[in-house]
Amino acid sequence: MGKVKENTLRKVEDFFVRETAMRGSSEIQVTMEDLRRETKLSLVTIYKAIDDLIDGGKLTVTDMGTRRSPRMYRYRSSPGPEGPRINAGEMAEVAKALEELVHELAVKDQVIEALRTKLTALESQESQVLYRLRVSEDTEVIVRKKS
Repeated sequence: MGKVKENTLRKVEDFFVRETAMRGSSEIQVTMEDLRRETKLSLVTIYKAIDDLIDGGKLTVTDMGTRRSPRMYRYRSSPGPEGPRINAGEMAEVAKALEELVHELAVKDQVIEALRTKLTALESQESQVLYRLRVSEDTEVIVRKKS
């Protein structure tokens, strides 16, 4: 396959940069349809751009998949073996964000548990209802079993 224009190559590479950053992993599963939809390029052009990225050492194929199933790619921002470097300030920010997320999840778990308790109480009340009679828009008669 041939070389593609720099602008076209940048579109495909930007897709991989965005997806790896969003997913938090350098190894991602991508279908050609996803690439086509996001980059608005033809499949032939996408295949050529991927070949150029592979030749440039920025992309490797870890699982070829099938024609319809997604392929696994590993994107490397630089063709060297070293990984991204994170300084201590960034690490502290990440740790703080993780702590906030853990706290938020704990609060959400408490809310869910309270809602489950209320739902159980309502379900037990509802199981005692024999029938309902709506008299008007704002009046309803409920007949319950005796406990």
